[in-house]
Amino acid sequence: MERCEDYVIALLAIWKAGAAYVPIELAYPSSLLEAVLDEVAPSVVLTKSAYNQNLPLNATTFLMDDDWQQAVQRTSPNLAVLEENKATLDNLGYVVMSGGSTGRPKGIEAPFRSPQTSYLWRYSISGYQPVGCNVFFVWEVLRPLLRGGTTVVIPDDIIFDSARLFPYLKSKEISEVLFTPSLFEALLHATEPAMLKSLPLEVVWLNGEVNTTKLLQTARDLLPNVKFNTTYSISECGEVCAGLLDADRPDCPKFCPVGKMADFVSHRLVDTETGNEVKKGEAGELWVSGPGVGRGYTKNPAKTAEAFVTHQGTPYYRTGDLARELHDGVMEILGRCDFMVKVRGYSVVLGAVEAAIKKLVGVAQVCVVAQGEEGTDKRIAAYFCESGPAELRGRMPVSTAAIDDYGRSPVLFQAAELACSGLKLPLFCYVSIHHKRSNISCHEHTGHYFKRKPCLIQEHRTNNQSGVCLLISFNECHHTMLS
Repeated sequence: MERCEDYVIALLAIWKAGAAYVPIELAYPSSLLEAVLDEVAPSVVLTKSAYNQNLPLNATTFLMDDDWQQAVQRTSPNLAVLEENKATLDNLGYVVMSGGSTGRPKGIEAPFRSPQTSYLWRYSISGYQPVGCNVFFVWEVLRPLLRGGTTVVIPDDIIFDSARLFPYLKSKEISEVLFTPSLFEALLHATEPAMLKSLPLEVVWLNGEVNTTKLLQTARDLLPNVKFNTTYSISECGEVCAGLLDADRPDCPKFCPVGKMADFVSHRLVDTETGNEVKKGEAGELWVSGPGVGRGYTKNPAKTAEAFVTHQGTPYYRTGDLARELHDGVMEILGRCDFMVKVRGYSVVLGAVEAAIKKLVGVAQVCVVAQGEEGTDKRIAAYFCESGPAELRGRMPVSTAAIDDYGRSPVLFQAAELACSGLKLPLFCYVSIHHKRSNISCHEHTGHYFKRKPCLIQEHRTNNQSGVCLLISFNECHHTMLS
């Protein structure tokens, strides 16, 4: 069903019964919906009449329409108050489906203990007043309710519409909210600075993506009275880190750290090639252990064995995130492990290159990929979305000084049109990037198309004049979400 009051009631009822919930997205096509339901095998699907026709005929459903309470009385007149359930913290609490950007979504199984430890620890960082919850972060719905706070569920048709989101936040007098950085950035760009200052926001949490120092600096300028926190949490292992966002550390010029590890979490930072632990301050894949670590992936033992591992008798979840531990124990997340590639012997963190390019005037969004095989003319390509007046797009001079860390000379080029005018992408789509494989795929969300002309903005060259980096812009790419 859509995110609404009944959605929250359904979640509370499921947990009150000691059962596990499985949030199912309305956007799933029929074939995927049937596959997901077959995989997780729920005992009942709570839905509404408007969406019931999309479900398989063999699905057991309960319709939570406006008269659902009366329907319960009609169908079960002798319904008694549920006795205290026998579930423990180690029972299955939820199964959430992964995003599916690399294929069919996986069911992530986690015990009740995972949100319980997360809730208790985060309460020590921030108490709750009336609070707005991002609807796609299902677990955030319950956090304020458990402390007597108010949850304001932002409707689906508003959360992604920045022009409507601002008046909604203001009218509901929301003082605390959790955003993804990209969604928060869209709100900042779509709202006049004077109007932003009129919001009653006191605390903003940023979660789900790497936080750049540029975004935080912009946010602090526009919302000087707001406290900005970050939380690093993963469905497979729960809460990992949290703390106050900091853009002023000289040892983190591009990305804001995610705070210190939760006191119930232990971790390893592992070299992605050798499997050995890296030295403090060096980048490695983050492994997490603790009470929040989930059971694995539903009916997928191969993927479970790959991601949920044991080291010296301790179970860990391999996050796939590239991280480093700073001198004071604060963690910095650099991006996904496939953001670090080897180019002519240099270890290049693609996320760091993205952050540097994004600081350039006229760049709205950027994604950097590695192209070419090892031992050949391997190079880095940056696909980015331009900002600013439409008539100036594709004519922007770009300086490379900020990304000249690997022997590249800063060169200034004007844009040159490429002969690729036939490229078509959906008007609203998600673009999946596999950085090491340089594989760019597009997942359609509507049937509307328009043509975009890629522009070659710049080519970086090393001293031997072999191509290293291409900057390619898609006109009107602000309609495309890069993930």
